[in-house]
Amino acid sequence: MKTRNSIREIAQWMDDLSSVNSLRSLANQHRGINSNNNYSLRNIVDRHNGSINSKEISFLFYNTWLIDGIIGILSAPWLSIRAELIGREIRNSFYDIAVLCEVFEDDYRKLIKKQRFHHDAIGPVWTIGNVSSGLYTLSKFPLKDQRHRFVEKVTVPDSLSNKGILLTTIDLGIGKIDVFSTHLFFGISDPPMPPLPGNVEQQVSQLILLQRTNIQIAQLKELTKFIKEKHNPKHVVIVAGDMNINPSRSQENGQAYEKMKTLFSSITLKNGEKISLEDLWKIKGGKKGGTNTPTKGCALDKRDKDSTSGIIYCSDNTVDTSNYDEGRIDYIFVQKPTESHDIIIDFSRMKRRPFPFPALKFEEIKHLMTDLRFKRIFATYKNDPEKIASIISEIIKNTCDGHLSDHLGLDVKLMVNKK
Repeated sequence: MKTRNSIREIAQWMDDLSSVNSLRSLANQHRGINSNNNYSLRNIVDRHNGSINSKEISFLFYNTWLIDGIIGILSAPWLSIRAELIGREIRNSFYDIAVLCEVFEDDYRKLIKKQRFHHDAIGPVWTIGNVSSGLYTLSKFPLKDQRHRFVEKVTVPDSLSNKGILLTTIDLGIGKIDVFSTHLFFGISDPPMPPLPGNVEQQVSQLILLQRTNIQIAQLKELTKFIKEKHNPKHVVIVAGDMNINPSRSQENGQAYEKMKTLFSSITLKNGEKISLEDLWKIKGGKKGGTNTPTKGCALDKRDKDSTSGIIYCSDNTVDTSNYDEGRIDYIFVQKPTESHDIIIDFSRMKRRPFPFPALKFEEIKHLMTDLRFKRIFATYKNDPEKIASIISEIIKNTCDGHLSDHLGLDVKLMVNKK
């Protein structure tokens, strides 16, 4: 693990220097320190110096949009190609833990996993047909998993995806974390309605939003109950998921976000201990937080390249604070430190990550030679494979709005130290 001996290096890792205007400011944002563990700068530096009792973990949450509908209906485009590319990006980015959703089929899981990750787990499945919930967690470290399928009744299309909760207890070697991943209810798939008077249409929309909110809150209660029953107090809790709850959109969704924060703020475990989870974006994120539309939330001119890793991130530390939370539906919640924990975890700044659709090589698209949509292109440029790859790559890329998914990823690093 890289050592950081100066306050400046540590501040750069934890957040941009502009937010650290004093040594106390740095100490106060260092999550691993609580009232029983004074704000010693020496302690902070020691934790970043690296030892056999220290690990730096690269963590990703990402909704992959690998939806395979019924007989092709409601399917997302270019599933196998995108699964292969998503897996390659995740592996090449050297993530240690990748928490994914909407990876519904075993074929796509295999394309994503390949060689880098030795351990993985999938969310709840139907007893008939083995249809996965889409929850899929990969880890370089050993893990044990438990599942819960939501009992709250929902409508199509959510009812077809077997949504629920996946708990992966990941052994980091110096301590363990309990990662709870989930994907909450989105909406109602009703047949199109005839034109309605403005006020009636508004009332119907409000009823739909209210139904969505009620179902989401019921699922959040199931999640907190599952945490209460399954969490080991010695481990640190991380909750990651596509909650389909937008803090900025409508009164109902605003209520859902506030209810989610309230439920997570005080969870009583079986042993009577109370734990609290915090929205990591609110304490370690940037100025903007939208995740559900990459073309809007992270346009080409709103990206920065990390000088060390070469990874492209959204330019979140911007003076433009308009639409601060618009489109923020993906979350990472982290547990406040307790005396029961075996480890201390500090979190780097949390970043939104786009996964732009790369240019494809001929080897990656040559299997499309028999595809009726591309036969003419293959025939016209049969002596120029690079031209074929360029044209087809652009067609596929445009079909997906230039991205590998319709969501942005959430990227954060964990500095883990044994107590």
